Amino acid sequence: MVKLIKYEFVLRGKRMMIFLIAAFLLNMSLYLYMRFGTDLIESMRVGFTLTLLIILFITFFALLFIDVLTAFNRELTSKEGYMIFLTPRSGWQIIGGKLLSGLLEGFSFLLFFLLLAYVDFFVFYKNTVSGLVLESLEEFLGFTPSQQTSVVVTFIIFTLLIIISVINTVVTAYTAMTLRRGFFAHVRFGAFLAGVVFVVISVIVGRLNLLVMDLFPGPSLMELLDATYRLDFFEMLDKVLLIYTLTLTVFTALIFAGAGYILEKKVDL
Repeated sequence: MVKLIKYEFVLRGKRMMIFLIAAFLLNMSLYLYMRFGTDLIESMRVGFTLTLLIILFITFFALLFIDVLTAFNRELTSKEGYMIFLTPRSGWQIIGGKLLSGLLEGFSFLLFFLLLAYVDFFVFYKNTVSGLVLESLEEFLGFTPSQQTSVVVTFIIFTLLIIISVINTVVTAYTAMTLRRGFFAHVRFGAFLAGVVFVVISVIVGRLNLLVMDLFPGPSLMELLDATYRLDFFEMLDKVLLIYTLTLTVFTALIFAGAGYILEKKVDL
């Protein structure tokens, strides 16, 4: 399993390094240009830097998402990945290895991105960011330090929910691709049927998530505006987000188990 993860990670490592180096050079070039080549005020420089980081963030993860899916599909449908499926690995190990390698790559970039953002906003533009964000929260919204901490905790839980959602989407796509290879390989509209399977599973999971949200509704946004109930708001929101995350994790695990079973028992490579 470790060898499989290492193989997948190394396979995309060069492309990731090229992107990270390009992202770093773009970020530094923009900073140097705005610092010495323009007369823009500090807040506008922060805005341009934030825009660049958002574009880089979305671009990288979109490319990673596409690469993770296309690599698995290519290995299922062509001779390129034939040797991988001849290794003494179960279907669950193969899919799990691909997921973990993609997650490692994603987390590597996330750490790089956070470091880059920290340098930009808390080294280069420290005073401006402190004034725009931290002081604004305290002055205009009345956020105390403890409430600011609650915001950070909520953000972490929400980020975890987003990560599980992405994993769920990837696993659902893997399931559809595996079904196509196992059952629709010789069907004229196999790709279309695989797409239908992906949509159906996604809709079912979405409906089940909505049922969970109805059973455990989130707090009212009006409580966020009232400083008296603000900590209660974040505590309630954290509990609800954790429930959503655990529920989606269970659905994802079930889909993963199904995809691994199909790859193990029904796909003849």
